[in-house]
Amino acid sequence: MELEKGHHIGTRVVETLLKHCCTRAVVAGSIRRLRPHVNDVDIVAEVQPDAVPALHELVHTLGTVVVRGAENIKLHLPEGIDCEMYLAHDRIVDLAGELPCNWGTLLLCRTGSKDHNIALARRARELGLHWRPYEGLYRDDAWIAGETEEELFAALNMAFIEPQYREMP
Repeated sequence: MELEKGHHIGTRVVETLLKHCCTRAVVAGSIRRLRPHVNDVDIVAEVQPDAVPALHELVHTLGTVVVRGAENIKLHLPEGIDCEMYLAHDRIVDLAGELPCNWGTLLLCRTGSKDHNIALARRARELGLHWRPYEGLYRDDAWIAGETEEELFAALNMAFIEPQYREMP
């Protein structure tokens, strides 16, 4: 489908999520990279743990649920396209320890492109780091970055790259 149509559909889904149960949500994937033609709609959304049941109820009003997991939800929308939502979490501190916010790393990963992500993972290895795309950037088992895309690029000693320029590494 054309970018404009994909953007319109993605924006509608994001607005619904923000209105009902998500603290933040953005369209990611090829739409965020401004590709002229897109195959689906990727969304990164942050939902507080107590709002997860509301999210699971809400998605049934948006389309047919194909997958409903703890970290992602895949829908088939009435427009005949698929929409995949990737669920980020804010910083969680409990008796087991601290789980850093994964918004930036999830947004970076789900925006892509595949080749760009491979280049970032390679860069991390060159620096003795490991990029866990759904968790963040690590040195051994110590979390380094992942709350924002800018933070990740900085930790990799790279200038921030705007999404539309992430097609090639």
